[in-house]
Amino acid sequence: MKKIVAIALALALLFTAALAEDLSSLTDEELTELFREVREEGENRSERQSEEILDWLQYFITCWLADDTGGMLRLCSTEWKESVADPEAELKNILGHRNPVDCNPGEVSGTYTDDVRTASCTVYFKKDENITNVDYRIDMVREDDGKWHVDPRGLRSSGKETDVTSLNDEDLADLEKRIRSEIENRNAGTDEACADRLVEFFAYWSASELESMLDYCSPAWKNANADPKQELFRILGNRVPKTFELKELGALSDDGTRTAAVSTVIDPQNGGETKKYLYRITVVRDSDGKWYVDPVSLYTIEPEEYETPQPELTPVPPVPDMEGTLLFYVPEGGEKYHVDPDCPAVNDRYKPMQGTFLYGQLNSDPYRDLEPCPVCGAPERP
Repeated sequence: MKKIVAIALALALLFTAALAEDLSSLTDEELTELFREVREEGENRSERQSEEILDWLQYFITCWLADDTGGMLRLCSTEWKESVADPEAELKNILGHRNPVDCNPGEVSGTYTDDVRTASCTVYFKKDENITNVDYRIDMVREDDGKWHVDPRGLRSSGKETDVTSLNDEDLADLEKRIRSEIENRNAGTDEACADRLVEFFAYWSASELESMLDYCSPAWKNANADPKQELFRILGNRVPKTFELKELGALSDDGTRTAAVSTVIDPQNGGETKKYLYRITVVRDSDGKWYVDPVSLYTIEPEEYETPQPELTPVPPVPDMEGTLLFYVPEGGEKYHVDPDCPAVNDRYKPMQGTFLYGQLNSDPYRDLEPCPVCGAPERP
């Protein structure tokens, strides 16, 4: 049934008008062109889906590298977990005592209409003083949440194993070069995603939007507190960052966390002196692949030399003559509109923002879903 729905959706998205009439009314040229476009769109969707599947598999293996059995279990398929009496014990039995040190995703078989697709990957293990690699073929299952989950039975130690010590000098050097390049590429993507989440967390803090901040707090921390919102308020007190800057993002540690250094100018909002601090923030990536802040780390601060803070900006209420006011946004998925092209709430790589439109266009596509940025004082919607 899911395959039929997927095919119907693909056709409806591309050719709603064409499918409303009998295909027999099309000329040979029109029918051939329609078929070509449908086939091309299917190939594109299969390719995009393959990238998504490999991302989920990569994160699953990353949890293995970090010895995070709980994280791996959350990514395992429901069907497999329901088929065994003790999923955690069975997963540990499948993994054995192998010690992975790196992995390299391969290819994905099947098409976008399949609910089960098979992904290949190579995992590198430390064995005594040597490094060996094993090639696996793992079934990835699409579940009702739309996400791809792992059937861990493909990880049993029956894969094809190669002793890296048997490689000649040229092949070994080439393998090392490719692994280094792959690690650098992945770290670069991880750095950007982690930095974006931190900037967004501090932007909401500077706007005193506690509810939005909770969306960026570690799920484990939230589960450990009966009232996460009240606990976050207790940690923050009345403090509000007037300015903030991500200074440094540490490497991934053995426990799967990273430490970020964020320089902030804090207003205590109690009549006290505004001061500058350096926060050491702990961030952790959860099973959904997103980075989250551990609010407990907000206690880890160091005083810095104070600099005059930026003046506070307040939202500008809409007035009739604002129709021609120029606004800014990030075309690559931004959710806010801004009055400042260099708004501090936006990641530096998007500044100055290239997307522009007029205030009078706010209720037109594609701007109707954008929200005013509270940090730079963007005008409210009419």
